Amino acid sequence: MQFHRSDSASILLRCYAHEDEEQEGRVGGEPSEVCRGMQSDPTLKPPDLTVDRSLSTWGAALHLFKGNIGPGLLALPLNFRRVGTFDGLLITAVVAVQGIYSMVLLLRIQQSTSSQLVGGAGHPTGEPLSFDDVGGAILGRPGRPLVQLMLASMQLGICSVFISFCATALVALVAISHTTATLCVWAACALLSLVPTLRALVPLSIFGSVAMLVAIATSLTAAASELSHTPPPPPAHPSPSPSVADWGSALAATFYAFEGVGLVLPVRNQHTPSPSPHPPLPLPCCGSAGFERALIATLSAVAAFFALVGCVCAAAFPSIDSASVTAYLAPRAAFYAFVNVLVASAVLLTFPLQLTPASEVVEGALHVHSAARRRVVRQLLVAACALLVVALPNLDLLIAIIGSCANTALAALPCIFHIVLVLRRRRPVDTAARVRRAASLAADALIVVFCLTVMVFGVSSAVVGPSAAPNATRADVAR
Repeated sequence: MQFHRSDSASILLRCYAHEDEEQEGRVGGEPSEVCRGMQSDPTLKPPDLTVDRSLSTWGAALHLFKGNIGPGLLALPLNFRRVGTFDGLLITAVVAVQGIYSMVLLLRIQQSTSSQLVGGAGHPTGEPLSFDDVGGAILGRPGRPLVQLMLASMQLGICSVFISFCATALVALVAISHTTATLCVWAACALLSLVPTLRALVPLSIFGSVAMLVAIATSLTAAASELSHTPPPPPAHPSPSPSVADWGSALAATFYAFEGVGLVLPVRNQHTPSPSPHPPLPLPCCGSAGFERALIATLSAVAAFFALVGCVCAAAFPSIDSASVTAYLAPRAAFYAFVNVLVASAVLLTFPLQLTPASEVVEGALHVHSAARRRVVRQLLVAACALLVVALPNLDLLIAIIGSCANTALAALPCIFHIVLVLRRRRPVDTAARVRRAASLAADALIVVFCLTVMVFGVSSAVVGPSAAPNATRADVAR
């Protein structure tokens, strides 16, 4: 997920209701459950009215697309090769449906919570809430730090993957050990983290997006050329069935690839709703219908893109043994080596953007205010990420652990929020409403159980280790 400077508003933003005594926290004359959760949180601050709301629907869709296109995508061919095309497509479809459901649910929860905070549904005059604001509103005092901890953990995990990705690319370019490459990348990241302002680094996000698209286009072109000119011979030995560890690794890697749940509300909060002559949908927690449609369409396109890259590259490169398809292609030709360096450079230069949300959470928790102490905190976080990479030098293993721990926990939060909100309401008398309520709770509970299962399953599979990749012959590398 590419966090721009404005995207860190998901951690810093404080948007709450006006302080009018007749309006604050009253739904039907009584404080709502959401407002009581807000009042129990002593960290409340006035609304930040400086949030930029000039992002168009097309611009929002572009941000959502870029936020899910990263190193995790380049690791999918390896996992498709391990579990097979059908199983890989099935895993991608299931994780995509879960992700879209959770993100749309988060949007509707945000809209409903914002409405209750400012005097009841139909009067949403306050600024939209961020992810941790919603957590504090629904879960009370522990909600905000819980969401912040999960967001910071995911961001630090992404930073660790970035370091490992760059180290893997460096090993493919120069004959050095992975530990030496990690130390080199750590030194570069430590220097980049000293940049006093991120404004100068924002253009690098554009460079990173372009470089990633070049890498994907190169991988697909190489795979198409491989399939059209040299059809793969029939295997001498039948391929073994995917193991449990293969499935766990593929599930965790796909969860990591769909890393945009933390990006939804920052983009939504900057989105300018298009005027519509139609009234809002008569749903209990309905958000912006235009943004919802853009979110569903964009993430569906991302899922189809993931499936295309995973299927084509896995079929073309049956001997792939790297969690970076560009690193796997690098020894084959000078151009592939150049693309590998290009992508690694883009990932390296956008490292400070990924580190900023996590460092802001840690600085806030430690009450760090001086610039010098902030630099110390950032250096310690970079060193911690590098130590994790040294301890887990396998990029595929690192992606599996981050995806199964941080990403699954964050993906389950919207469903947990919704379960809490539904259980707080009075049970409906109407039979149809009771059936809808039960179905909603069942769907939420199913997704929470699924995320927790992937968490346990993915970590245990990473410890056991997926099946080893077949050894590439010299002929395979020379082609």
